[in-house]
Amino acid sequence: MADTIVDLNDPLAVQLWAKTLDVEALGSCIMGKLIGTSSNAVIHLKDEMQSEAGAQIRFGLRRKLSAPGQIGDDDLEGNEELINRDYDTLLINQQRHAVRVKGAMSQQRVPWSMRWEGKGSMVDWWAERFESVLCNQLAGNSAQNTELGNAPVGKEYRYTGMQPAVDPDSTHWIIANEPTTATEAALQTAGAAAPTDSKFQFTMGLTDDCVTMAQTMQIKIRPVKMPDMDCYVQLIHPNQVRQLRRSVSDGDWSGIMRAAMQGGQITKSPMFTGAAGMWNKTIYQVTPFLPMGNSTGLSQYTQTQLAATGLDGICRSVFLGAQAGVISFGRDHAYKGSEIRYKWVEELRDYANKLGISASLIWGMKKSRYVGIAQDHAVITCSTYSPPPSM
Repeated sequence: MADTIVDLNDPLAVQLWAKTLDVEALGSCIMGKLIGTSSNAVIHLKDEMQSEAGAQIRFGLRRKLSAPGQIGDDDLEGNEELINRDYDTLLINQQRHAVRVKGAMSQQRVPWSMRWEGKGSMVDWWAERFESVLCNQLAGNSAQNTELGNAPVGKEYRYTGMQPAVDPDSTHWIIANEPTTATEAALQTAGAAAPTDSKFQFTMGLTDDCVTMAQTMQIKIRPVKMPDMDCYVQLIHPNQVRQLRRSVSDGDWSGIMRAAMQGGQITKSPMFTGAAGMWNKTIYQVTPFLPMGNSTGLSQYTQTQLAATGLDGICRSVFLGAQAGVISFGRDHAYKGSEIRYKWVEELRDYANKLGISASLIWGMKKSRYVGIAQDHAVITCSTYSPPPSM
Protein backbone atom coordinates (compact mmCIF):
# COMPACT_ATOMS: atom_id res chain seq x y z
CA MET A 1 0.00 0.00 0.00
CA ALA A 2 1.39 3.39 -1.00
CA ASP A 3 1.73 6.07 1.67
CA THR A 4 0.75 9.70 1.11
CA ILE A 5 3.72 11.86 2.03
CA VAL A 6 3.80 15.64 2.21
CA ASP A 7 7.45 16.49 1.67
CA LEU A 8 9.34 19.58 2.76
CA ASN A 9 8.21 22.52 0.61
CA ASP A 10 5.33 20.56 -0.90
CA PRO A 11 3.07 23.28 -2.42
CA LEU A 12 0.20 22.33 -0.11
CA ALA A 13 2.40 22.38 2.99
CA VAL A 14 4.00 25.69 2.00
CA GLN A 15 0.64 27.37 1.50
CA LEU A 16 -0.68 25.96 4.77
CA TRP A 17 2.24 27.32 6.78
CA ALA A 18 2.17 30.65 4.95
CA LYS A 19 -1.57 31.01 5.53
CA THR A 20 -1.20 30.15 9.23
CA LEU A 21 1.53 32.76 9.61
CA ASP A 22 -0.65 35.32 7.82
CA VAL A 23 -3.59 34.76 10.15
CA GLU A 24 -1.71 34.40 13.42
CA ALA A 25 0.78 37.26 13.02
CA LEU A 26 -1.85 39.95 12.37
CA GLY A 27 -4.22 38.38 14.87
CA SER A 28 -1.60 38.69 17.60
CA CYS A 29 -1.25 42.48 17.45
CA ILE A 30 -3.40 45.60 17.66
CA MET A 31 -2.99 46.36 13.96
CA GLY A 32 -5.16 43.37 13.10
CA LYS A 33 -8.03 44.91 15.08
CA LEU A 34 -7.81 48.23 13.27
CA ILE A 35 -7.47 47.16 9.61
CA GLY A 36 -10.43 47.40 7.25
CA THR A 37 -10.98 47.59 3.52
CA SER A 38 -12.86 50.92 3.57
CA SER A 39 -11.89 54.47 4.48
CA ASN A 40 -14.07 54.03 7.59
CA ALA A 41 -11.40 51.80 9.15
CA VAL A 42 -8.66 53.19 11.40
CA ILE A 43 -6.04 51.53 9.17
CA HIS A 44 -7.27 51.49 5.59
CA LEU A 45 -6.13 48.43 3.62
CA LYS A 46 -5.27 49.46 0.07
CA ASP A 47 -5.30 46.17 -1.83
CA GLU A 48 -4.40 47.39 -5.34
CA MET A 49 -0.90 45.90 -5.05
CA GLN A 50 -2.28 42.40 -4.56
CA SER A 51 -3.34 42.26 -8.21
CA GLU A 52 -1.15 44.85 -9.90
CA ALA A 53 2.58 45.41 -10.25
CA GLY A 54 4.17 48.46 -8.68
CA ALA A 55 5.98 49.73 -5.62
CA GLN A 56 3.80 52.66 -4.55
CA ILE A 57 0.19 53.77 -4.28
CA ARG A 58 -0.87 57.41 -4.52
CA PHE A 59 -4.27 57.91 -2.89
CA GLY A 60 -6.55 60.90 -2.48
CA LEU A 61 -7.69 62.55 0.76
CA ARG A 62 -10.75 64.79 0.41
CA ARG A 63 -10.95 68.04 2.36
CA LYS A 64 -14.19 69.86 3.10
CA LEU A 65 -15.71 72.53 0.85
CA SER A 66 -15.24 76.07 2.14
CA ALA A 67 -17.09 78.49 -0.19
CA PRO A 68 -20.21 80.26 1.25
CA GLY A 69 -22.56 79.33 -1.62
CA GLN A 70 -24.88 81.61 -3.63
CA ILE A 71 -28.04 83.41 -2.46
CA GLY A 72 -31.26 84.05 -4.35
CA ASP A 73 -30.85 84.38 -8.11
CA ASP A 74 -27.14 85.08 -8.01
CA ASP A 75 -25.37 83.11 -10.72
CA LEU A 76 -24.15 79.71 -9.57
CA GLU A 77 -22.48 79.00 -12.90
CA GLY A 78 -18.97 80.34 -12.77
CA ASN A 79 -18.97 80.28 -8.95
CA GLU A 80 -18.60 76.54 -8.50
CA GLU A 81 -16.01 75.31 -6.04
CA LEU A 82 -13.35 72.81 -6.99
CA ILE A 83 -13.43 69.58 -5.00
CA ASN A 84 -10.69 70.13 -2.45
CA ARG A 85 -8.40 67.14 -2.90
CA ASP A 86 -5.07 66.33 -1.33
CA TYR A 87 -3.03 63.17 -1.61
CA ASP A 88 -0.50 60.90 0.04
CA THR A 89 1.80 58.15 -1.22
CA LEU A 90 2.37 54.69 0.26
CA LEU A 91 5.51 52.72 -0.59
CA ILE A 92 5.92 48.95 -0.32
CA ASN A 93 9.03 46.80 -0.23
CA GLN A 94 10.07 43.28 0.67
CA GLN A 95 10.98 42.39 4.25
CA ARG A 96 12.36 38.98 5.19
CA HIS A 97 13.54 37.03 8.20
CA ALA A 98 14.67 33.47 8.82
CA VAL A 99 15.52 30.99 11.59
CA ARG A 100 17.72 27.91 11.48
CA VAL A 101 17.40 24.63 13.39
CA LYS A 102 20.94 23.53 14.20
CA GLY A 103 20.68 19.84 13.40
CA ALA A 104 19.14 16.42 13.94
CA MET A 105 21.01 15.83 17.21
CA SER A 106 19.66 19.07 18.64
CA GLN A 107 16.15 17.92 17.71
CA GLN A 108 16.80 14.59 19.41
CA ARG A 109 17.56 16.29 22.74
CA VAL A 110 14.17 17.99 23.12
CA PRO A 111 10.60 16.61 23.15
CA TRP A 112 9.11 19.41 21.05
CA SER A 113 9.29 20.06 17.32
CA MET A 114 11.85 22.67 16.35
CA ARG A 115 9.95 23.12 13.11
CA TRP A 116 6.87 24.22 15.04
CA GLU A 117 9.02 26.39 17.26
CA GLY A 118 10.45 28.00 14.15
CA LYS A 119 6.95 28.79 12.93
CA GLY A 120 5.99 30.18 16.33
CA SER A 121 9.09 32.36 16.36
CA MET A 122 8.15 33.76 12.97
CA VAL A 123 4.63 34.56 14.16
CA ASP A 124 6.00 36.42 17.19
CA TRP A 125 8.61 38.29 15.13
CA TRP A 126 6.11 39.50 12.53
CA ALA A 127 3.51 40.43 15.15
CA GLU A 128 6.06 42.58 16.99
CA ARG A 129 7.24 44.10 13.73
CA PHE A 130 3.69 45.06 12.75
CA GLU A 131 3.05 46.64 16.14
CA SER A 132 6.33 48.57 16.31
CA VAL A 133 5.78 49.89 12.76
CA LEU A 134 2.18 50.85 13.59
CA CYS A 135 3.26 52.84 16.64
CA ASN A 136 6.37 54.43 15.11
CA GLN A 137 4.42 55.56 12.05
CA LEU A 138 1.30 56.87 13.77
CA ALA A 139 3.25 58.66 16.51
CA GLY A 140 5.72 60.14 14.02
CA ASN A 141 8.82 58.62 15.60
CA SER A 142 11.27 59.88 12.98
CA ALA A 143 14.25 58.82 15.14
CA GLN A 144 13.53 55.25 14.05
CA ASN A 145 13.96 56.04 10.36
CA THR A 146 17.64 55.39 11.01
CA GLU A 147 17.18 53.47 14.29
CA LEU A 148 18.79 56.39 16.17
CA GLY A 149 21.68 56.30 13.70
CA ASN A 150 22.28 52.56 14.01
CA ALA A 151 20.68 51.41 10.76
CA PRO A 152 23.14 50.36 8.02
CA VAL A 153 23.24 52.78 5.10
CA GLY A 154 20.52 51.87 2.63
CA LYS A 155 18.67 49.73 5.21
CA GLU A 156 16.57 52.49 6.78
CA TYR A 157 12.85 52.16 7.53
CA ARG A 158 13.02 48.59 8.83
CA TYR A 159 10.95 49.68 11.84
CA THR A 160 8.87 52.35 10.11
CA GLY A 161 6.93 50.38 7.51
CA MET A 162 9.22 50.70 4.48
CA GLN A 163 9.07 54.51 4.46
CA PRO A 164 10.05 57.37 6.74
CA ALA A 165 7.99 58.22 9.79
CA VAL A 166 7.07 61.92 9.81
CA ASP A 167 7.05 64.02 12.99
CA PRO A 168 3.60 65.15 14.17
CA ASP A 169 2.69 68.62 12.99
CA SER A 170 2.03 71.25 15.67
CA THR A 171 -1.72 71.29 14.95
CA HIS A 172 -1.97 67.59 15.80
CA TRP A 173 0.45 67.35 18.73
CA ILE A 174 -0.43 67.83 22.39
CA ILE A 175 2.38 68.03 24.95
CA ALA A 176 1.11 67.75 28.53
CA ASN A 177 0.99 71.11 30.35
CA GLU A 178 1.79 73.14 27.25
CA PRO A 179 2.54 75.94 26.56
CA THR A 180 4.62 75.91 29.76
CA THR A 181 6.25 72.71 28.53
CA ALA A 182 6.38 73.34 24.80
CA THR A 183 8.72 70.47 23.93
CA GLU A 184 9.18 66.88 25.05
CA ALA A 185 12.57 67.77 26.49
CA ALA A 186 10.98 70.51 28.61
CA LEU A 187 8.25 68.11 29.69
CA GLN A 188 10.91 65.57 30.71
CA THR A 189 12.65 68.14 32.90
CA ALA A 190 9.43 69.39 34.52
CA GLY A 191 8.00 65.91 35.01
CA ALA A 192 11.17 64.52 36.58
CA ALA A 193 11.15 67.45 39.03
CA ALA A 194 7.51 66.75 40.01
CA PRO A 195 6.91 63.05 39.25
CA THR A 196 3.55 62.90 41.05
CA ASP A 197 2.07 66.02 39.46
CA SER A 198 -0.83 64.86 37.26
CA LYS A 199 -0.60 67.85 34.92
CA PHE A 200 2.44 66.22 33.31
CA GLN A 201 0.86 62.76 33.16
CA PHE A 202 -1.70 60.91 31.07
CA THR A 203 -5.26 61.59 32.22
CA MET A 204 -8.73 61.25 30.77
CA GLY A 205 -8.66 65.03 30.39
CA LEU A 206 -6.17 64.61 27.53
CA THR A 207 -8.63 62.30 25.79
CA ASP A 208 -11.31 64.97 26.24
CA ASP A 209 -8.93 67.49 24.64
CA CYS A 210 -8.37 65.16 21.69
CA VAL A 211 -12.10 64.61 21.16
CA THR A 212 -12.74 68.35 21.27
CA MET A 213 -9.93 69.01 18.80
CA ALA A 214 -11.16 66.25 16.48
CA GLN A 215 -14.64 67.78 16.39
CA THR A 216 -13.69 71.47 16.14
CA MET A 217 -10.43 71.83 14.19
CA GLN A 218 -10.65 73.24 10.68
CA ILE A 219 -10.16 69.81 9.10
CA LYS A 220 -12.15 67.59 11.43
CA ILE A 221 -11.17 64.03 12.28
CA ARG A 222 -13.87 61.54 11.32
CA PRO A 223 -14.76 58.93 13.94
CA VAL A 224 -15.11 55.28 12.98
CA LYS A 225 -18.78 54.54 12.27
CA MET A 226 -20.19 51.39 13.90
CA PRO A 227 -23.81 50.15 14.01
CA ASP A 228 -24.60 51.62 17.43
CA MET A 229 -22.20 54.56 17.74
CA ASP A 230 -19.35 56.55 16.28
CA CYS A 231 -16.07 56.26 18.15
CA TYR A 232 -12.36 57.00 18.17
CA VAL A 233 -9.44 54.80 19.24
CA GLN A 234 -6.55 55.85 21.46
CA LEU A 235 -3.40 53.74 21.78
CA ILE A 236 -1.80 54.17 25.19
CA HIS A 237 1.43 52.87 26.72
CA PRO A 238 1.30 50.60 29.84
CA ASN A 239 3.02 53.39 31.79
CA GLN A 240 0.17 55.71 30.81
CA VAL A 241 -2.43 53.12 31.84
CA ARG A 242 -0.78 52.96 35.25
CA GLN A 243 -1.17 56.73 35.61
CA LEU A 244 -4.73 56.59 34.33
CA ARG A 245 -5.74 54.03 36.95
CA ARG A 246 -4.17 56.11 39.71
CA SER A 247 -5.74 59.37 38.55
CA VAL A 248 -9.31 58.17 39.17
CA SER A 249 -11.02 56.30 41.98
CA ASP A 250 -11.80 52.60 41.67
CA GLY A 251 -15.44 53.45 41.07
CA ASP A 252 -14.60 55.78 38.22
CA TRP A 253 -12.32 53.23 36.56
CA SER A 254 -14.94 50.50 36.94
CA GLY A 255 -17.36 52.81 35.16
CA ILE A 256 -14.96 53.17 32.28
CA MET A 257 -14.61 49.41 32.03
CA ARG A 258 -18.38 48.91 32.03
CA ALA A 259 -18.75 51.51 29.29
CA ALA A 260 -16.31 49.57 27.12
CA MET A 261 -18.46 46.47 27.37
CA GLN A 262 -21.88 48.05 26.92
CA GLY A 263 -24.29 48.06 24.04
CA GLY A 264 -24.58 44.68 22.39
CA GLN A 265 -23.39 44.89 18.80
CA ILE A 266 -20.60 47.42 19.29
CA THR A 267 -18.75 44.94 21.49
CA LYS A 268 -18.54 42.61 18.48
CA SER A 269 -16.14 44.98 16.76
CA PRO A 270 -12.51 43.76 16.91
CA MET A 271 -11.54 47.21 18.18
CA PHE A 272 -13.17 46.35 21.51
CA THR A 273 -11.27 43.07 21.90
CA GLY A 274 -8.80 43.45 24.75
CA ALA A 275 -9.72 47.11 25.26
CA ALA A 276 -8.55 48.63 28.56
CA GLY A 277 -11.64 50.81 28.76
CA MET A 278 -13.59 53.56 27.07
CA TRP A 279 -14.05 57.26 27.76
CA ASN A 280 -15.90 59.95 25.81
CA LYS A 281 -16.57 57.55 22.90
CA THR A 282 -12.86 56.72 22.74
CA ILE A 283 -11.66 53.12 23.03
CA TYR A 284 -8.39 52.65 24.92
CA GLN A 285 -6.07 50.00 23.47
CA VAL A 286 -2.79 49.31 25.28
CA THR A 287 0.53 48.58 23.57
CA PRO A 288 4.11 48.64 24.91
CA PHE A 289 5.42 49.52 21.44
CA LEU A 290 4.44 53.19 21.55
CA PRO A 291 7.47 55.50 21.25
CA MET A 292 9.22 56.28 24.50
CA GLY A 293 12.36 58.20 25.44
CA ASN A 294 13.93 55.23 27.21
CA SER A 295 17.72 55.07 27.05
CA THR A 296 17.96 51.75 28.91
CA GLY A 297 17.37 49.67 25.77
CA LEU A 298 13.81 48.60 26.62
CA SER A 299 11.81 48.41 23.38
CA GLN A 300 14.86 49.83 21.64
CA TYR A 301 13.23 50.02 18.24
CA THR A 302 10.50 52.35 19.47
CA GLN A 303 12.79 54.75 21.33
CA THR A 304 12.46 58.44 20.50
CA GLN A 305 15.36 60.83 20.00
CA LEU A 306 15.21 61.61 23.72
CA ALA A 307 16.77 58.19 24.34
CA ALA A 308 19.90 59.31 22.50
CA THR A 309 20.34 62.15 24.99
CA GLY A 310 19.73 59.97 28.05
CA LEU A 311 16.30 61.42 28.83
CA ASP A 312 13.80 58.82 29.99
CA GLY A 313 10.11 58.85 30.75
CA ILE A 314 8.33 60.56 27.84
CA CYS A 315 5.65 58.38 26.20
CA ARG A 316 3.61 59.16 23.12
CA SER A 317 -0.04 58.14 22.92
CA VAL A 318 -1.94 58.42 19.64
CA PHE A 319 -5.60 59.37 19.24
CA LEU A 320 -6.99 57.95 15.99
CA GLY A 321 -9.93 58.54 13.73
CA ALA A 322 -11.02 56.91 10.48
CA GLN A 323 -8.25 56.39 7.92
CA ALA A 324 -5.52 57.41 10.36
CA GLY A 325 -3.17 55.09 8.52
CA VAL A 326 -2.94 53.03 5.35
CA ILE A 327 -1.38 49.65 4.68
CA SER A 328 -0.81 47.58 1.56
CA PHE A 329 0.50 44.10 0.82
CA GLY A 330 2.03 42.65 -2.31
CA ARG A 331 1.18 39.08 -3.22
CA ASP A 332 3.79 36.46 -3.87
CA HIS A 333 3.48 35.16 -7.42
CA ALA A 334 3.82 31.55 -6.28
CA TYR A 335 0.38 31.87 -4.65
CA LYS A 336 -1.30 33.82 -7.44
CA GLY A 337 -5.06 33.58 -7.09
CA SER A 338 -4.92 32.98 -3.34
CA GLU A 339 -5.18 35.35 -0.39
CA ILE A 340 -1.77 34.35 0.98
CA ARG A 341 0.63 37.26 1.38
CA TYR A 342 3.74 35.59 2.80
CA LYS A 343 6.33 33.56 0.97
CA TRP A 344 7.24 30.61 3.18
CA VAL A 345 10.41 28.60 2.44
CA GLU A 346 11.92 25.65 4.31
CA GLU A 347 15.34 24.54 3.20
CA LEU A 348 17.50 21.61 4.26
CA ARG A 349 21.25 22.24 4.44
CA ASP A 350 24.42 20.43 5.43
CA TYR A 351 23.36 17.16 3.81
CA ALA A 352 19.79 17.51 5.12
CA ASN A 353 20.95 17.84 8.72
CA LYS A 354 19.98 21.49 9.28
CA LEU A 355 16.63 23.12 8.60
CA GLY A 356 16.27 26.78 7.64
CA ILE A 357 12.89 28.52 7.68
CA SER A 358 12.26 31.90 6.08
CA ALA A 359 9.20 34.10 5.69
CA SER A 360 9.10 37.14 3.43
CA LEU A 361 6.41 39.76 2.94
CA ILE A 362 6.04 42.63 0.49
CA TRP A 363 4.28 45.38 2.37
CA GLY A 364 4.22 48.97 3.54
CA MET A 365 2.40 51.02 6.19
CA LYS A 366 2.21 54.75 7.02
CA LYS A 367 0.04 57.33 8.71
CA SER A 368 -2.13 59.39 6.37
CA ARG A 369 -1.03 62.99 5.79
CA TYR A 370 -2.21 65.93 3.72
CA VAL A 371 0.94 66.45 1.68
CA GLY A 372 -0.21 69.80 0.28
CA ILE A 373 -0.54 71.39 3.73
CA ALA A 374 1.91 69.14 5.63
CA GLN A 375 -0.59 68.02 8.29
CA ASP A 376 -1.60 64.67 9.72
CA HIS A 377 -4.96 63.45 8.48
CA ALA A 378 -6.58 61.66 11.45
CA VAL A 379 -3.98 61.36 14.23
CA ILE A 380 -3.40 63.46 17.34
CA THR A 381 -0.19 62.63 19.22
CA CYS A 382 -0.13 63.13 23.01
CA SER A 383 3.22 63.30 24.80
CA THR A 384 3.18 62.76 28.58
CA TYR A 385 5.70 62.22 31.36
CA SER A 386 5.01 58.54 32.02
CA PRO A 387 8.19 56.84 33.28
CA PRO A 388 8.54 53.16 34.21
CA PRO A 389 7.62 52.20 37.81
CA SER A 390 11.29 52.14 38.81
CA MET A 391 11.74 55.84 38.08
